[in-house]
Amino acid sequence: MNVAAIPLLYVFEADEDAWLELESHLAELRDWWRDDRTEGSRIVDLYKSLYDIFNSKWSDLRYPIDSAGDPPWVRDPDPPKAKTTERERRRLVNDAGDAMVGRFEEVLTGQRTVKRGASLNRVHTVPTWMFTNAPDSLALRLASGLARTSDEGRAVADRLGLDNPFSAWAAYSGIGRSTNTVSALATVWETLLGCWDGTTPDKFLLAAISHPMGRRMETTDLLAARPALRSQVTRLTTTALDWLSAGRSDRRPGGKGQWALELRYTVFIVRGLLRVCIADPSVEVRGGTDLMRSMADRLEHLGRNRKLGSHQQLVRDLVDRTVPLARGEAGEVALPEGLTL
Repeated sequence: MNVAAIPLLYVFEADEDAWLELESHLAELRDWWRDDRTEGSRIVDLYKSLYDIFNSKWSDLRYPIDSAGDPPWVRDPDPPKAKTTERERRRLVNDAGDAMVGRFEEVLTGQRTVKRGASLNRVHTVPTWMFTNAPDSLALRLASGLARTSDEGRAVADRLGLDNPFSAWAAYSGIGRSTNTVSALATVWETLLGCWDGTTPDKFLLAAISHPMGRRMETTDLLAARPALRSQVTRLTTTALDWLSAGRSDRRPGGKGQWALELRYTVFIVRGLLRVCIADPSVEVRGGTDLMRSMADRLEHLGRNRKLGSHQQLVRDLVDRTVPLARGEAGEVALPEGLTL
């Protein structure tokens, strides 16, 4: 398959109103880290507020911080709503991110104790809502804790309560949001795919793989260079499509399936695989063109399913844009002249 187009990255743009709701809470966190650092009701309540803002805006597809980790650009409306400059916003994101990571590290080293349950879960979830502001070390530590294949990993799992399926689900999703570099993506994906049984659907793993596949060009370089990893990701995708086509889904956590969410994750991974094939025609995905066309047929059928619910518009749009690419019929955007992928 060789067409002069690539699947567009699905970039989350920062929303001004969502940012304004978040901004004062980030400032409070920055000040707490600078002046107090006491583990008590103030910081627990603040993390709950941060989590609630991020989670509610995510559900509304409105993001205080974009998927590159940046706050919204300050525009000049009349009258202006913004009370801070772009430089001040960027500094605040950096300072608040440092506080989040600092608290995370102190929990891992036993310097700080947080009550198990939702409060502990937010210790590692909130920093990942800052997307790529979180250092790769955070994703690497989470992955080792989820795998539990080393003494360090088992210690991380114990400190963060990753034996709880809700906490594990949050950790997989957070890894997907925050992992930055090709080397970190390679380590994290190899670690997590190594935990998969290879036959059953895994919504947690789909989240960790699909977030960067949908939004980061680095995944193209990674999968082009690693045939074994590419084969594992392809197998994960076909397994997900098998189960989705049968109306089945991963019912973790809590016993309730999220069929539409898993379909959205799967579409993002298909788009990522297509991006690899189109950017470098010498790269082969196991099953080749026939497999991609089969994926296209199944996605087209699944995209008309009534189970989509609130995901309907987003998923159908993604499917409609992806199917022609998978069939080699059309592309979303021509490659600019001279662009090297």
